Order: sequence, then C-alpha cells, then structure tokens
Amino acid sequence: MADPRVVALLRRREILDEAIGVLKPRLRVFFVVGGLLVLMASAAMASVLLMRSTSLAPVGIFMALAGLFESGIGHLARAGGPNGNPWQTAGMLHLVAGVITIFGPGVLPGWVLVTLIGAALLGAGVTWLRMGFAMPEKYQTGVIPLSAGITSVVALLLILRWGANDPLLAGLMLAGEMLVRGWTWVALGMILEKR
Repeated sequence: MADPRVVALLRRREILDEAIGVLKPRLRVFFVVGGLLVLMASAAMASVLLMRSTSLAPVGIFMALAGLFESGIGHLARAGGPNGNPWQTAGMLHLVAGVITIFGPGVLPGWVLVTLIGAALLGAGVTWLRMGFAMPEKYQTGVIPLSAGITSVVALLLILRWGANDPLLAGLMLAGEMLVRGWTWVALGMILEKR
C-alpha cells in the first residue's frame, strides 16, 4: 500500500503540471502580474517612507490587488477542481491579509491586527512552499521555496508582534514581501518559458 503523503504529493504535482500546461500559452500573465506586483510594492514602500503620518491603508490596498491578480492566475489555470489550485488559495490569503490591513487599524488593537495579517501570510507562505516542492521536476527551482520562506518569515515576525507598535516597520515588511513575490512571478514566467 502506498504512503498517503506520497500519493498526496503526486496528486499536487499532477495538478500543478495540468495548471502549467493550461497557462503555458499565456506566459505573459506571469510577467504582467509579477511586474504589477513589483510596481505596487515599490509604491507601497514609497508611501510608507514618504508619509508623515504612517498609514497602512495604501499597503493594504496594494496587497489586496496583488491577491486578486494572483487569484486571477489561479482562475486561469482552473486545475485541480475548486479547492485544488494553490495559486488561487495563496492569492485569496494575500487578499484577506490586504483587507485586514486596510480595515483593521480602526477596529483592532495593533497586536491583533499584525497577528491576523501574519496568520494570513503564513497560510500563503505554507501554500507556496508546498507548491514549490510539488512542482513537476522539469519546472522545479529554488525560487518558489525561497519566496515562500521569505513570506513565512515575515508572517512569523508579524505574529511575534514585530511591527505591532510601529506601522513603518510593519508597512516595510509587508511591502518587501510583496516585492519578493512580484519578482518570483517574473522568475517563474522565465523558468516556464525556457522549459
């Protein structure tokens, strides 16, 4: 009898291979979404650094938009059924983190806010990490696990309350994570284009 973990990994690999097959003719989407994420992350960093009264709302807006764009890639792939697409799952978790970042400051205490944002990002990071290791062998690269690791570290720092009392630090960490994610999409597009 086969090990259930191996069966699950093979199923995820099959889902990703099918999704990549669907997306291969549309590789420009990876470059466009990656470029948009890089631009939005740069704008988020600029808004955090240049504002006199630090507000996380611009960062949250850019995070929510980035989550929507990533979910769009997952929707384009349409592989693995309604719950089987890791791109869509990670995108929705980023969208949730963005919405919490936008609407949470007026409602939630700082430590609750960063804990919820961190939890959503940690879920996205774990999803990306599982996807990185489940990629079909011909597409495997260290870019996705590295990006997932950075997302997870930022999430853990937020959960451990780094940035709970300093919106500047929290905003820079969130914008930096989004910048890494944008370059990951560009790198993923380049890898898929070569192979």
